[in-house]
Amino acid sequence: MKCSGMIILQPTEFKILLFSLSLKNILEVDEKKYFNLLKKHGEFLMDDKNYKYNNHSLMMDRSLMILGNILDNRELFNTGYRRAKETFWYSFSSKGGHLENSPDYHRMVVKMYQEMEEYLNKHEQTFGEIINKKLNVALEFLPVISRPDKRLPALGDSGNSALGRKKYLKISPMMSLV
Repeated sequence: MKCSGMIILQPTEFKILLFSLSLKNILEVDEKKYFNLLKKHGEFLMDDKNYKYNNHSLMMDRSLMILGNILDNRELFNTGYRRAKETFWYSFSSKGGHLENSPDYHRMVVKMYQEMEEYLNKHEQTFGEIINKKLNVALEFLPVISRPDKRLPALGDSGNSALGRKKYLKISPMMSLV
């Protein structure tokens, strides 16, 4: 995708770029050009005019945190971290339901937050006790609304997907590094 003369990478393309850098000894990679591309990508993701508080932007936040760590750029990391926390409060009701009113979106966003919390914990960070407690409330939501056959109701953008046997990580406040 191209926007204002700048190439905007989709998440998969971004992963491919990161992978290619890890193979720099095998492939010929111009590191300076590569890191400049990553920096420009981060600047685009950080720009508020390219941001909406929703699950798509949550993917941007995750990328900013990872990119901030790769480039050792606290501004990139902190922007992604701050926005992910802000987006959390836009995303869930006080009862733990995702505000898109779709069980599939609910499951996807909860999983994204769990994965980001795991990533943060590996870097001695956390979203904190309050968000993790609310995330645990959100985890309890899907079994409550699932049908007796363990399938999720076809509400909103959801199909007729199974709740599945996947075990979701319940985040203990004891795991937090607050």
